[in-house]
Amino acid sequence: MTFSRPGNAERLWGQLQIEDYWGHYDRSPGQRFLGSIRISRKVVDQLLHIVRSSFTHVQPFTFAALEERFGGHDPQNYWIRLSTLALSEYAYYDEGHTGFWEGVCNRLGLQRTQGVENTLRAVLKKGIKLLGLVETQQSNYYVSTLWLQSGIPQQNLEHFARLLQDISQDYGW
Repeated sequence: MTFSRPGNAERLWGQLQIEDYWGHYDRSPGQRFLGSIRISRKVVDQLLHIVRSSFTHVQPFTFAALEERFGGHDPQNYWIRLSTLALSEYAYYDEGHTGFWEGVCNRLGLQRTQGVENTLRAVLKKGIKLLGLVETQQSNYYVSTLWLQSGIPQQNLEHFARLLQDISQDYGW
């Protein structure tokens, strides 16, 4: 499956039951976190594969070319919503060995260039607005906003658990 066929992205959004599983869906725009969506790692991997299959066939790889390829038959921009969700979940599971942009480009089968990064940033910019996500005010806006979605990236969970354990012991919780 790719986003190229009419209705595919909307159908996938419905099959994943995003709105049913998104605990923050009913919150006001700007107050939603994607991390409240309960989807499995297997589904995330499948979603990243679909984004990869969709994106690698678009040449030149620009936001305008992506919109031309997918937007004409997807007026609700489900392809952008799903791509943003996929990149957010990638940020959560990323082990951080190569940095976000290098790692996500590798995962999506794209050569990392400034143009590719700018295109992915444009997708994220629109996706963050469409989904009404909480945004960061920090530098490194896009990656920081993606990390903010899940609160604590998987790579930091062990450290966070130790911190809570230490606080618990220190304060008798």
